[in-house]
Amino acid sequence: MSTIWSVQSIPLFAICRASRNTDFRIQGNRLITALILLFLELPAVWADDSRFQLARDTTVLNNISPYVSKYSDAPILWHSLAPHSLNLARNLNRPLLVSSGYLSCYWCHRMAEDTFSNHELAEFINRHFVPVIMDREVHVEEDRSLQSFMQKTQGISGWPVAVIMTPHGYPIFGYTYTDPNPLMRSLQDFIANWEQSAPDIADSAYVDSQERRQNQLSGDHPVTGLSSLDLLQRFLMQANAATDMTFGGFGMSTKFPFVPQLNMLIELSALNPDPEVIAFIEITLETMLDSAIIDAIEGGVFRYSETRTWNRPHFEQMLYNQALMSKLLLRASTVLGNDRYRAAGLKMLDHMVKNFKLDSGWYASSLSAVSSDGIDGSYYLWSHGQLEQVFGRDWMKRIEDRLPDDDHVLPAPLENTAEVQMTILEHRNARPQERDEKPVLGWNGLALSAMAYGAALDDRFVGDARTLARLLIRETQRDNLPVIANDEEARLSTLDTYVQVAGGLLDWWQLTDDPEVLLRVVELLEESVVKFREQEYWMEAEALLPEAGMGTIAVPDRQIPSASGQWYRLAMLTRSVDPGLTEPLAETMQEMEETQSSMMHEEAFYHATYILARLLKDLSGQS
Repeated sequence: MSTIWSVQSIPLFAICRASRNTDFRIQGNRLITALILLFLELPAVWADDSRFQLARDTTVLNNISPYVSKYSDAPILWHSLAPHSLNLARNLNRPLLVSSGYLSCYWCHRMAEDTFSNHELAEFINRHFVPVIMDREVHVEEDRSLQSFMQKTQGISGWPVAVIMTPHGYPIFGYTYTDPNPLMRSLQDFIANWEQSAPDIADSAYVDSQERRQNQLSGDHPVTGLSSLDLLQRFLMQANAATDMTFGGFGMSTKFPFVPQLNMLIELSALNPDPEVIAFIEITLETMLDSAIIDAIEGGVFRYSETRTWNRPHFEQMLYNQALMSKLLLRASTVLGNDRYRAAGLKMLDHMVKNFKLDSGWYASSLSAVSSDGIDGSYYLWSHGQLEQVFGRDWMKRIEDRLPDDDHVLPAPLENTAEVQMTILEHRNARPQERDEKPVLGWNGLALSAMAYGAALDDRFVGDARTLARLLIRETQRDNLPVIANDEEARLSTLDTYVQVAGGLLDWWQLTDDPEVLLRVVELLEESVVKFREQEYWMEAEALLPEAGMGTIAVPDRQIPSASGQWYRLAMLTRSVDPGLTEPLAETMQEMEETQSSMMHEEAFYHATYILARLLKDLSGQS
């Protein structure tokens, strides 16, 4: 395989960490002639029609998201993303300032501490904006639209993100992490222009939004005649262009696991072993296991590394990463006959059960990168002095440092593994670590899938898998699957949620052969078509912002497998078991085969999940 990195085929996904001193100036000559201010009798907010003051939004404090609720006593009078907040902006004719992040994100923590805590900035925002805070794991589609806006207008994306919007929710300009002084100057520039030319600015934002929508539709146009072999060839060509044969993975800078693509190569190796493909898989997994991206002590995987060598991780651990990566390692151990991958996969599952499982039986969404001291990764890191105090002056003979060129040490045992590991773990457990305890329903489906696969290899996971399966089945009795389990007030849902829960239950059914579970999987697939499919387009989620919620012919693989690709895979698998039971799914499968997105051909690398499922269906001869 080639080591060439293709920027065109694999764009970078990097968080912008440096301050952006952005002068935002909009020219216009039309004056605002009137503002109609209404006294709002809303349950959570009010406005003083003489001084235009905001009050605290009680839905922030009582939010299902711990990330959002942390802002309840902030100097900025944040509002939750909800209809009442959007109505308030429209009635006051104030621009929105919508910020998205998540609890385990280090730079979200820094933005809150460094910037949003600034009282002068807070006073300005409270006077001129309706500030809205949201959790990207709850408002998935709205966050996706903000990331898309930032990528298209500034070439950057990541968290935290804060976007100025018109009172009707059309984006104007955005920021990633920014220090308070440049942010204040930029917001002041914007408000000076807004007060002079609000109608022109709002009109321009609306026109730009419509243009982005049209460009997306034209880039995602339907095509016919693409066979599974055509798509496979395109995928292999693009994957080959992005492989790093020295350190594994895809790309030559920031490294994400890219589990859907690695899974595709593993399954291809099971079908038709190729020495070069197998060599790349082994280089990738071995390098990851020997690097800082996987915690050598407890076995958890961090979200991504800033470096090509996997040795500069961001220390947040997401539930979906543990579930997807553990299952990938276990599958690789079966296909390649490598016991190390099996041990690592089972250890990662043990870590997931030990550190993510809640008393309720659900699994938390993440372990935070930030401890109480505010340092990125301090739960995992040691100073040289701490190691010398615990292990003596010759600690370097017993411990490997997996963070080269850093003042801190990320320890991995070199010898006396059990003793060293237990000692490190004992000291680590005495340190505080923040956990985001909201159970993302779809990610719990991914966790069940991984545990069911692990339970087939080691029965110690059967009990925990059974508990989670029962919880998921109970949650599916609701008319609308919530994004967060047990969210009684949830009105929004996502295609990901339905498909990930169905996938977890299908893997559980393969372990238990319970016909009621299989029936529920089929029902979830049917319900997802009714809720999220219009003609040949999948709607990924219901959404509150106007630029969110666009349809797409084929959802791409992100760090989580494509929802539409997974839907097709699950429909294919269930039809292979009982074609009669799954007859209603056949029509949608046929539509997906006959009408595909042009992007599936142009960016086949990001459609590995669908391409693999389509290939397996064609090879099986399933009609």
